[in-house]
Amino acid sequence: MHATEIDEPLYDAQNESSVDKAVFIIFAHGPIILSKIRKVAESLSATMFTLPPDVRTRKEQLHECNARLDDVVSVLQNTNTTLQAELRVIADNMQHWKSVVRREKSIYYALNMFNYAADRRTLISEAWMPRNDVAKVQSILENAGISGAVPTMHELHTGKEPPTFHRTNKLTEEFQTIIDSYGVAKYREVYVSRKEMWLILEILPLRVLSHFLLCLLLCSGISVNTSLSYCLTVGHGFILFLVALLLCLNERRLAHVKNDV
Repeated sequence: MHATEIDEPLYDAQNESSVDKAVFIIFAHGPIILSKIRKVAESLSATMFTLPPDVRTRKEQLHECNARLDDVVSVLQNTNTTLQAELRVIADNMQHWKSVVRREKSIYYALNMFNYAADRRTLISEAWMPRNDVAKVQSILENAGISGAVPTMHELHTGKEPPTFHRTNKLTEEFQTIIDSYGVAKYREVYVSRKEMWLILEILPLRVLSHFLLCLLLCSGISVNTSLSYCLTVGHGFILFLVALLLCLNERRLAHVKNDV
């Protein structure tokens, strides 16, 4: 008996996993001994192969086995090459596909909010919009229409109370969110409580004044060393500047974060 361990693990198709195996060859005489060897090998889950007694036949089988191995290796190499080429093409188009899918998803999400009129085979939707944006929305609908199907818009009169709308930009949106946390005013209602009035006044002038007063407190609290008070004042302002600069530079990346904190 001669045995040699196989360096690379072999893939087992039945268990769908890689296993470590060894190859062995046994020379024996007599059918009784061969039968016992087969039973022991079968109990150990060994794969058995019977070699022909003729030397020429064994050489032919060895040559055929090597040829089949070369074919398998060639097929694997060609498959990997083709797979890598296809994956490169997919990687180049991945961003474009994501953009198309995201656009299509947003379009169908908006269309799902429409009501289908079976008699006219059209989609009907009702929505609120600012009166100043009516012409802009109508222009967008005309540009979005296809030949023979131009979207139309009609103004409806209703007794329902319109929702509150505050026109904001990137700077005023965050402050409006703070004010809305205390309560949203009704349509065409000007209601400012004491807390909201304090917030509105604090947004522009008092926000700057509070930092200035804080610097004065730092300077007056450390009267022993004037240079140290100046360093604290400048350091405090420099830290605030760095934090603000960091937020501005990462504006686009932080815009996708849902958590306000």
